[in-house]
Amino acid sequence: MRKAKIGLMQVCSDNTWDTPMCINHLMGLAETCLEHGADLVFMPEFYQYKHVADRETLNALAGAHRDGFLNRCQRLAKKFRAYVAAWDVEPGQGGYYNSCYIFGRDGNEVGRYRKVCITDTEEAKGILPGCDLPVFELDFGKIGIMICMDNYYPECASVLARRGAELILYPLYGDTFSSWETRTRARAIDNVVYVAPCPIQGYRCRPGTAWTGMIDPEGTVVCVVKDDGSTAVAEIDLGQTVVSHLSGGRDRSENLAEYLARSRNSAAFAPLCEPAQAKPWSEIITYRA
Repeated sequence: MRKAKIGLMQVCSDNTWDTPMCINHLMGLAETCLEHGADLVFMPEFYQYKHVADRETLNALAGAHRDGFLNRCQRLAKKFRAYVAAWDVEPGQGGYYNSCYIFGRDGNEVGRYRKVCITDTEEAKGILPGCDLPVFELDFGKIGIMICMDNYYPECASVLARRGAELILYPLYGDTFSSWETRTRARAIDNVVYVAPCPIQGYRCRPGTAWTGMIDPEGTVVCVVKDDGSTAVAEIDLGQTVVSHLSGGRDRSENLAEYLARSRNSAAFAPLCEPAQAKPWSEIITYRA
């Protein structure tokens, strides 16, 4: 067994809070998780800039607060000898990446992930798409990250799992589709991994849609953090083996993750690698009067 304790936070989604208030709230919830023994804590997407509507405002706020916030996260990781996965924008050529930074138990950066699949509103704010889905090897296991819109593409979770991820952190702004839970649990089931979502607008704000919690490799919801401004620490077993009977006989069983890897006929999936002929945003978005 390889046990790990993952800190989960459900932030307050009050849109009247400014960036410093949001940052202080994030730091307080993260510290609570770490005080309760979490090996790793992570944060939702875009929380400290959630009220930002344009590129100029994002430039100003990120310029004023980004470095100080990330430094605080580094110090927190070092103080508790734990991992802190902090969300913030990352300066790029002509804009920003939507990024998640992982700081190690010594406070140094382990790595960062740049969101791959961005939305039209992000593009309008100067957000650039990343082009890789890295997996990070921590002392308790291997983790990957997908951010918000990434979850709409099964390939994101599949690539992370193929690269060895056992836990996928899933920070997001939110999701209003009632199918969100089904989609997210499917990512865990399809890839035999833990998935931990963390939105801004959670269970109490929009019941039936996105929530903070933990899903195990069989798709079972093992933890939900319901109240705004609350935390939980979920203990998971990264050494867990999911046993299947895909061979059709009850007299034998398989390690599901390894069986799926052995059965995969990647040559048949070539169309997934072909560039899509995407229409302009203006042709696919309609607005209500």
